[in-house]
Amino acid sequence: MAEKEPLEPLAGAERDWDDLTPAIDDNDEAVAQRATADRLLRARRVESGLDSSEPTAISMGSPATRDAPVTGVSKTPVDSMPLPEVRELLDESVAVAGEGSAPTLNSAADETEQSAPVAAVAATEAEERASARELAVEDRPRWLKLRQFLMGMAVPVLTLALAVRVVASSAFLWFAYHRPGFPADTYGMNTEERMRLGSYGLDYILNFAPASYLGALRNEKNVTWFLPSEVEHMTDVKVVMLIAMTLAMILGLVAWMSSRTLKERAAGAVRRSLFAGSWATLALMAALGTLAFVGWERFFENFHHVFFPQGNWQFHASDTLIRLYPPQFWVDAGIAVALITLAITLLIMMLTWPTKLRKAREEKVAADRLELRRKLSSSVL
Repeated sequence: MAEKEPLEPLAGAERDWDDLTPAIDDNDEAVAQRATADRLLRARRVESGLDSSEPTAISMGSPATRDAPVTGVSKTPVDSMPLPEVRELLDESVAVAGEGSAPTLNSAADETEQSAPVAAVAATEAEERASARELAVEDRPRWLKLRQFLMGMAVPVLTLALAVRVVASSAFLWFAYHRPGFPADTYGMNTEERMRLGSYGLDYILNFAPASYLGALRNEKNVTWFLPSEVEHMTDVKVVMLIAMTLAMILGLVAWMSSRTLKERAAGAVRRSLFAGSWATLALMAALGTLAFVGWERFFENFHHVFFPQGNWQFHASDTLIRLYPPQFWVDAGIAVALITLAITLLIMMLTWPTKLRKAREEKVAADRLELRRKLSSSVL
């Protein structure tokens, strides 16, 4: 009987197969690794001296094939078999397993079909990146001039609205009634009663209460404090005030939305808009102040003609509105509005003044953005 030959190469090949099993398992990640696994297994078989110059016909992706029993294999221990029989057995196993598997050529075709959608997605992403690069190179904020105009217009509108709101309050009313030199009521209304009724009037023009909010107020003789014509005029004032405040808030919201992203995309645009708006506010206040100083009575009448063309704003000295808000009150209110507007405007101007430091920051941001556009245009990124 022939001497047994050592079969260590075969045992090494079986270990190689076990080591490769995780890499060629039937899952999504393994599909892309099948070709590499085939080549690696074939190389190891050659290194073990088992075979072969021909590609293995076994498909590595089917657990059913891998785990299926091999028919026609002797149960004789491998160590007791001569090497030629071992090779014959191995060839037979390969042939049987190959019957239920696809050829390697078909596997390559399947891989090509599977990679086609991936290639299409990659092409689409490349086109999107190219389109985004072109947009970035030509980047310019949309409607920049209009957005700057809206931000500039918001400065005088919001400043005046805020000043008027401060004056139309019980706090300013208290200050006016208690300041030295303010005229007392010639018909005997004391300061406490003035404050109570005057606060009702200012609250009414800023809330959504019905006309009875003022019309139902009565004195100790059960007589209404306000005539129907007075209540009607205060209702007109309410409408004007609510519309003005609403428009001011809308403009402020639009200006805020317009300023978004401009800090990075248009360096200095917001600051320049607010700075120009503060100058526009000063010019407007100078014009209105000059008209009021030259002829207050005429200015006051023209103001009422513009906002209350129906003409129901003139009353007798004995009417409650005149007793609560005498001519001196409107002079004080006009001065207060001008001072508050001036203070806010100067603060905005100080915060947006084009100092060297602010200019240097804006120039740096603009230079960085220009460099980015240059890189994008040359496809460096």
